[in-house]
Amino acid sequence: MDTGSVNAALIFFSILFLVLFLVFRELILWYWKINQRADLLTEISSRLAAQESILSDLHQIIKDHLIRFQNDDKKTQEIDEISSSVDATFLNEKETISNQLYQIVYSGKIDKNTSLEIVKKNFSSLYKNKYDSSTIDKKFFSKKPVVIKKGLELDKAKSFIKHFSAKTGGVFQMEKM
Repeated sequence: MDTGSVNAALIFFSILFLVLFLVFRELILWYWKINQRADLLTEISSRLAAQESILSDLHQIIKDHLIRFQNDDKKTQEIDEISSSVDATFLNEKETISNQLYQIVYSGKIDKNTSLEIVKKNFSSLYKNKYDSSTIDKKFFSKKPVVIKKGLELDKAKSFIKHFSAKTGGVFQMEKM
């Protein structure tokens, strides 16, 4: 073999390796839904930044208005109280946004592509046959909603709904606690 054909083969295999790497990378990202998670995190981050900006602007506006009234001695104490109240509210709002917890609720609804018997069987296997069919009927398919899981952050709650919907065929809702 001459050096020209060796170089051509080396370039060909390098390009082939690069193409296969990119294809498998995309396949892995699609399978584990990493791109969707990254997009969702970016969206959540931008929404939180927008809310924080709005709260910060509101906080500044209130402080500016309060400064105008500081010349009056009687109102100075009121202004200090209101200002500290605004500061506390601002901090609580920031904390509430980041610490909001959710619960997962099931109200007996099933996916339109799944039969009721299959959903009941899936619930039974999901709970490792802990409940018999009559208990499953009473617990999950009575008309009143059942709390399945409490105290989840937003991303975990969405993941939980997705996982349980796929496993059971039931339709779950997420509610703020």
